[in-house]
Amino acid sequence: PYDWVGRLTFTPDSKRLIYVVLTGRSYYIVGWDRKDTQGILYDQIEGIVISPDSKHIAYKAMREKSWHVVIDGHMSQPYLHVDDLTFSPDSNHFFYVAGTQTGSVVVLDGKEGNKKYTYLYTTSRGPRTYGFRGMFSKDSKYLLYIGGNRENSNNQLYLVINDIATKLDGIIYHPTFSPDAQSILYGIDKWQATPRELWWNTVPTPANVQPLGGSVKDLDAKSPL
Repeated sequence: PYDWVGRLTFTPDSKRLIYVVLTGRSYYIVGWDRKDTQGILYDQIEGIVISPDSKHIAYKAMREKSWHVVIDGHMSQPYLHVDDLTFSPDSNHFFYVAGTQTGSVVVLDGKEGNKKYTYLYTTSRGPRTYGFRGMFSKDSKYLLYIGGNRENSNNQLYLVINDIATKLDGIIYHPTFSPDAQSILYGIDKWQATPRELWWNTVPTPANVQPLGGSVKDLDAKSPL
């Protein structure tokens, strides 16, 4: 018997049932038949995510008052918070948002992005997010999110695609890729303009942005917990 059982989650292929349990003061995962989730105890576990192909598992885990992301048994470095754990449609990539003392950063396939932001519009922790989260393109070649920094007494926003940042002139709404990932559609609010402007814009995916390299499978080359 367990002291507590969390929400039950089926894998996408419906072959396994995954859930978090509490025994004494420690949490662990039940139902995933890989050794990387057995015998590993945490102070808290939240947000189990299973890849679309049912081959990868990720979740948020707390140890010694710091948050980590554990994916296939590989535990990240400690962060102040972690959010928005997301697999790509083809299951080859995985990203999340991590909070540090100097700002927030997107971590893709276990590697931090080149730039930290005061806030990231992938997560509800950022101001004026309008429900937007970071997203992969349908073909899983591109990752899009919005970053913001305080610059010259103003909030400067950036549209970030595969770690290439483009400055935005205003507040952005609901960015999304076209089905072929060659264009990006978003709404923009130029609230500092006189009169104020609100319009939709379609731009091509920047030519200097290369498709994502690497894979979440690269983590298998590292030692698990």
